[in-house]
Amino acid sequence: MRKRFHVVLGGLFLWFAAEVAVANQIRLLDGRLSLGTPVDVSPRRLAPTQSPQFSVLTDRTSSDGTFSVLVTYGKRSLETRNLADFLRDKVSSYNSLNGKAPHFRWIDHRVVERHGRQWAEICFSHDNASGAHVYTRCLSCFVEGHLLEIWALTRRATDFAQKSYVDQLIGSVRLTS
Repeated sequence: MRKRFHVVLGGLFLWFAAEVAVANQIRLLDGRLSLGTPVDVSPRRLAPTQSPQFSVLTDRTSSDGTFSVLVTYGKRSLETRNLADFLRDKVSSYNSLNGKAPHFRWIDHRVVERHGRQWAEICFSHDNASGAHVYTRCLSCFVEGHLLEIWALTRRATDFAQKSYVDQLIGSVRLTS
């Protein structure tokens, strides 16, 4: 009897965890791009910044503003670029943050393969203007000649749980052809 209770309780727990995970799924690009957030996020109150280079597909933040995700998609088709060259240019441009952002530190930057697709991944930390320690990860790839970028960050990088939210979101990214 007790064993059956634990099996039923375990099944309910798994069902609840699956429901929570589904509730935090974000689907974009006609459902081809999906990512899961471990915390509830809502669209930012301010309208996304308009840019001639990209469209903001989603810009969401947690209720306390410490965790956010931004997904952008290039407006213009780019000639097919080598992802390694793209990453090298991106790293070079971000190296200028060393002088502007206190405590800027590269954690990683590399080309990775995920689910059969190559992505440029960068990861760094820095202190923002208000003194918060920020942990940021970004995945970038070319989709039909357009640059797709997925940014996730937390303004509480010293909090292990907050930092793991960023890693979980980036780990959940799925893009189908």
